[in-house]
Amino acid sequence: MSQSGKIDKTYSERKKKILHIITKLELGGAQLNTILSAEQFTKMGYEVWIAAAQGSLSHKAAMILGDHYIELPFLCRNISVLNDLRAFISLFRLIKKLMPDIVHTHSSKAGILGRWAAWFAGCRIIIHTAHGWGFNSLQSKFVYNFFIFLERLTAKITDRIITVSDSNLEKAVSFGIGEKNKFITIRSGISEETKKIAVQRQKARDELGIRDDEFIFMSVGNFKEQKNPLASARIAVKFLKKISNAKYISVGDGPLRAQAEKIFQANGIFEDRALFLGWREDACRIMSAADALLHTAYFEGLPRTLLEACALGIPAVAAEVDGIPEIIKDGENGFLFSTDDEEGMLNALLLLHENSELRKNMSLRAKSAFTKEFTIERMFEKLDEEYRVMLEQKKI
Repeated sequence: MSQSGKIDKTYSERKKKILHIITKLELGGAQLNTILSAEQFTKMGYEVWIAAAQGSLSHKAAMILGDHYIELPFLCRNISVLNDLRAFISLFRLIKKLMPDIVHTHSSKAGILGRWAAWFAGCRIIIHTAHGWGFNSLQSKFVYNFFIFLERLTAKITDRIITVSDSNLEKAVSFGIGEKNKFITIRSGISEETKKIAVQRQKARDELGIRDDEFIFMSVGNFKEQKNPLASARIAVKFLKKISNAKYISVGDGPLRAQAEKIFQANGIFEDRALFLGWREDACRIMSAADALLHTAYFEGLPRTLLEACALGIPAVAAEVDGIPEIIKDGENGFLFSTDDEEGMLNALLLLHENSELRKNMSLRAKSAFTKEFTIERMFEKLDEEYRVMLEQKKI
């Protein structure tokens, strides 16, 4: 506002600047959707930047954003006092230099360091998306409570906290991380066009050398402790020992991959029946070849893999954690079990193998479960609404 009371158009009508901060651009739903959001909001007239540690999706961010993608060498998932301090200083300097209207953080480490760097740098709008909370059942009691304390403290300087599932929102409120009116659920969606990939099923099966009579079940995800990949391996081995006309396909990579592969090898199951494809950018197309999806994670936000399974009409056998029951309805488009119920998951896969009519009905219900609420197009709409509301409230 100028001294005459007229709106300063050079300020009010300039491109609004958004800086996304995420811990590491490895292949994953949170990372991919952050990049896609940056691409979409650039097209919508925003000036968008991403700052993150280098990962397998860094090339994609650089291709889309050019020099608006900033690599942060000291930002890492593991706690390191020295590297965390370096990352904080780098973020503080970057924010002071760019002077973004909105700092939007993602993931636990970047969420804590990024929000405090933004606050100390004087950023007027601080938004955080929790793609799943940093405190979980795998941690010691001290670490668990420490992360809850950090989230509670950091929530106080955050203007809006976005959760990707209602379950994650309710968990945050129940742990006193913030008042409910500070939260909103915006589901981390996938393209509505994903449904069309289902027509490539036969082509994908042919490329993988799959016979028409073979039952294919698949896991897609990072081989890290959170995803519980060793449980998937144990279940898959037991299934393959019982069923001769079946193959297991794994898409993904990570620190536990070698251990998972050893479980198959120790049981005499090799590449002819268990395929480990590593990271594939066409994972969804590969998934179209499957008859069932196995997902054994200990905790989640809203897993992209299960959204893709629904869009493709693939029944899922999954752990009943966090946002998963918001996608998979037990007995309708898949089966849900406690994370440690490996026998239950095995029996569900056996049932899907035996009963083709059940598979067909679940496939139809899976496609019906993939509604507009789970699309990335809806995610963009709701995110834009939040940005506009925040900008208006702060008179930016």
